[in-house]
Amino acid sequence: MKKLQQLSSMVPDLESRARVLVVDDDRNLRKMLRAELQNAGYSVDVASDGEEAFAMAKQHRYAIALVDLRMPKMGGLELLRYLRSFTPNTAVVILTGFGSVRESVEAIKLGAVDFMEKPIEPMKLLALLEEIILRFRPETEKTVDDLVHLAELAISRSAWNEARTYAKSALVRAPTRPEPAYVLGKICEAEGDVSLASLYYYMALEIDHAFRPAIDALNRLGRLPNDFVRPPTFSRGPKR
Repeated sequence: MKKLQQLSSMVPDLESRARVLVVDDDRNLRKMLRAELQNAGYSVDVASDGEEAFAMAKQHRYAIALVDLRMPKMGGLELLRYLRSFTPNTAVVILTGFGSVRESVEAIKLGAVDFMEKPIEPMKLLALLEEIILRFRPETEKTVDDLVHLAELAISRSAWNEARTYAKSALVRAPTRPEPAYVLGKICEAEGDVSLASLYYYMALEIDHAFRPAIDALNRLGRLPNDFVRPPTFSRGPKR
């Protein structure tokens, strides 16, 4: 729980800017998601089916809606269509079960911003919600730090292609900063491409010879050059 609260603190004024609607016919899942998201600072409403959710969406403005794909009365795809026409600024995330790939693809075509497979992992869900908040910030307001953070959030939920897009955008915008290259190295390493990961780590180290994360990564991989001169470490001794 503490980790969830720490992660939510990365985006200021989360509660005032993000009201979330959870729509699922599983009572236990609704209860769990409400508790986790509220503890992370979100304002949360829940609905047990699509009809109830649509009625609530007419009364409140939601930043994000988490919508189960298969529900009685009104399914997730039908609710998605209504939400996209009635409240287009609500980012809809589809919650899917095993074997729902085709319907998940259809949901994306209909305007869902993302989907997440059950069982839901709270840390990954929270990372996705935070990413969505940053993702829909106007491009002119996104900083390099925002892009790097978006990449890290995507990495935390194993969304490698999204992470790579954010990191490369940051690298293009700030080629003199080591963080984007380092994050690209992390992505490649997670995907099992150690050689390419090392190249990105080298790039980060070439940009900043004292960039500790790249030094540690290359050392861990056994790829730190033998002639590498480690940056000096300074310690404050007693005043004389």
